[in-house]
Amino acid sequence: MLSRLSANVLLKATIATMAVAVVVMLAMNAWDCWRRFADAGRIVVVADASGFAFKAMHNLRTDRASTFRELNSDKTIDPAIDKYLHGVRDSQMPALRSAIGVLESIDFADRSTLLPELQREFKSLTALHAETWEAFTKPKTARREGLAKEFMDETARLLDTLDKVSARIFASVKGKDAFVDQMMTMKGLAWRVRNGGGEASLMVSNGLAAGRLPPDAREKYAGFVATTEAVWAALLDMTSGTQLPPRLAEAIAAAKNVYFGTEYTAKRDSLLQSLLNGEKPAMTANEWTPFTVGNLARLLTVAEGTLDAAKEHAVAQRDAAKLDLIVELLLLAAAIGLAAGGMTAVTRRVINPLRAIQEAMLRVARGDLAAEAAFADRTDEIGALAGALGTFKQNAVEKARIEDEQRDRHAQAAARQQATEGAIVAFESHMREGIEALAQAAGQMRETSEKMSATSAQTNTQAKT
Repeated sequence: MLSRLSANVLLKATIATMAVAVVVMLAMNAWDCWRRFADAGRIVVVADASGFAFKAMHNLRTDRASTFRELNSDKTIDPAIDKYLHGVRDSQMPALRSAIGVLESIDFADRSTLLPELQREFKSLTALHAETWEAFTKPKTARREGLAKEFMDETARLLDTLDKVSARIFASVKGKDAFVDQMMTMKGLAWRVRNGGGEASLMVSNGLAAGRLPPDAREKYAGFVATTEAVWAALLDMTSGTQLPPRLAEAIAAAKNVYFGTEYTAKRDSLLQSLLNGEKPAMTANEWTPFTVGNLARLLTVAEGTLDAAKEHAVAQRDAAKLDLIVELLLLAAAIGLAAGGMTAVTRRVINPLRAIQEAMLRVARGDLAAEAAFADRTDEIGALAGALGTFKQNAVEKARIEDEQRDRHAQAAARQQATEGAIVAFESHMREGIEALAQAAGQMRETSEKMSATSAQTNTQAKT
């Protein structure tokens, strides 16, 4: 089969096959770099959105409990709590707004329903914030009935939506990078610790505000504490054998020493025990809330540390993938350029000269000795072929010259032969004519002799007579 293909086709096919193989390989590498670049970029965005969402959820839980307690209080809001709530909401609302802004730029499961719902709940919370600020300055009887319940229900829905969104966006990048998966899982564990700790703290806060605890308070409190300790232990297990970023390692150590330290847990247990015993607690609800939220914030720094670590890792991966992509694209462009240049060079330097030499050889073979032996000045194989063609042409010229000389000699010999034969024929003709003349003369001489003999005889006869 290959014997049926010309050298031109085989050469071009070989170069094209090799070029396509290299281009395909580089294109696949470039696509892989682009995929890694896109995945890392998405992780960065998801880490940003998760960070904003987590910060909003942390402050929203604090805002929810404090606002509900103040709306149910008969008194107007205490200036210290008013300042505290302003700080909470000033951190919460920008985080929510930023989270929504980031979420609008990415795709995730159930986006078509969750994002509009989140936007609607954000508007509702903004309106409720404005109404609750005004309600805090009024006595309980002047506040809108059902405002506290509406605020609790709306914030519960918002927390649930944020939790769903966080799960969906994490699922959209899960499995893309093992380190990021670990950090995001640790973030989820930190949030569960924050939730359990918040529930235990809220039980104490509500007890301090009401002056009593429900009958099952001890069991629920023990359950919340046990949950936080178990989840925290699971989080620490995930860090075993892992080189954590310094900031995250410091946040975990601080949370372990502060939130799980004896100072905070002893104070929380002491307040609960005082409420269970019917004794006067050492702190009021307004004093306890900022204190416990400050300690819970240590868990927030752990979650933020995991998200920052995931983001920094993703940024590094994205930058590396971007550099690799640029290199692969440059190599791809170079490969395409080299393939095109190689094909052009082979066509101009090999195929076209071979065709010219082929045509010249065929012309010389047909006897056209005017064909030019081009490329004889080249020092490569093409030059050797051109030189061979020149030699072939020179031999053909010499052969033609010899044949011409031979033809001339043959023509001269033929002419000489013809002249000789003509001379011989003329000589023979002359000889025949001479012989014939001699024969005729001899005949005449016989006739004369005979006549003379007859006459002599007649004369003799007459003389005798």
